[in-house]
Amino acid sequence: HHMEEMLPMRRGFDNFFGFLGDQETYMNHEYPHQLNNEYYYDLMVGNNETYSLAIEQKGVFSPQVYSETANNILTVHDEQFKMFPFFFYYAFQNVHAPLLDDDLPSLNNFTLMEQEKLTSIKYKARRKFAKLVLTLDHNVGSLYETLESRGMWDNTVMIFASDNGACNLGGGYNTPLKGGKHFLFEGGLRVPAFVSSPLLPADSMGNTYSGLMHVSDWLPTIMHLARIETPSDIDGVNQWHAIAAASTGINKKSPRSEILHNVDYWRYPSVDSLQKMSNPRAAIRSGDMKLIVHHWDMPKYVCPADTLDDGIDGLDDCAEPPGDDLENFLFNITADPTEEVNLFSVYHEIAETLRERLDVIYNTTAMHPVWAATDSEAYKVWDEAGGIVPWHTTTS
Repeated sequence: HHMEEMLPMRRGFDNFFGFLGDQETYMNHEYPHQLNNEYYYDLMVGNNETYSLAIEQKGVFSPQVYSETANNILTVHDEQFKMFPFFFYYAFQNVHAPLLDDDLPSLNNFTLMEQEKLTSIKYKARRKFAKLVLTLDHNVGSLYETLESRGMWDNTVMIFASDNGACNLGGGYNTPLKGGKHFLFEGGLRVPAFVSSPLLPADSMGNTYSGLMHVSDWLPTIMHLARIETPSDIDGVNQWHAIAAASTGINKKSPRSEILHNVDYWRYPSVDSLQKMSNPRAAIRSGDMKLIVHHWDMPKYVCPADTLDDGIDGLDDCAEPPGDDLENFLFNITADPTEEVNLFSVYHEIAETLRERLDVIYNTTAMHPVWAATDSEAYKVWDEAGGIVPWHTTTS
């Protein structure tokens, strides 16, 4: 977002409402870490013609703001552009950190049954997390009610998914999976998701699709639904037929046989430097088997989620590795989804085949990372604007 051309409404979206950073407070809508000794406001509203900071929303609980905005956008579309299809991307802020006491709704915002559930959770951070999950549930329900009440639901596909596993520091919990956000074990990679639509077979409710699927598959899947030709040079594959078949109880094979989870040669010794490592931190899944190379080992979740007080040693901060010793791992994820038995020293040929596959994929498809050090010029522009906005006018 360093220049206007990178804003969502300059990259295909008609409207945008949200923040530009990677996190913000839920009430004051400020980036939670000091930059240039300031806490900068970060909430923008814009369209194809103009944009501005949504200062009037300061002090209003952001899930409420986003929910009202989302329902209003859908209502306006139905009233003014009913004849046109729509793609609506709703990136919920909850349940992302920071989870500050002053930022969270009171118990009075929940039903008596929900209040009983919340008060039964002893772990404070977990209780905060649960409040935001319940709020998220309310927001999704409100979105569905708008679509259904206006007759839009009959021709809509709702996809609900997450970008990564939970971070224990913010009350998240991935049990029984190992690890969490920023790490390549299943706790960091495997996330809940569902597809709901009248366009699925009538007996779809409650069925599960267990085939291999990657986040990049949503693009060609949605393009298929919109009857748009999918380019041949993208990473994802169309999963709609497999999902629809699974909903009828047929265990249809996934259209993909492997998932490249990550290949990362780069580390950041400081915020102002980038350094290439001799070995990548990487992971690949092929069929049942998953290889992880040059990675930190992590302890298992060992306690019930509602009894923790201060996190688990080695998992307190999802952004920091719990050790310096780097290892290699090979797991049969189908038989061992909790990644307890490291088979790397047992099946050398499988490990070597997957390692070679990592190199092939990296050497033939990887894009060089675009990265820039901290730019102090941004602070001058933000000070004048009263919050975070683009600060470059050219690509130079």
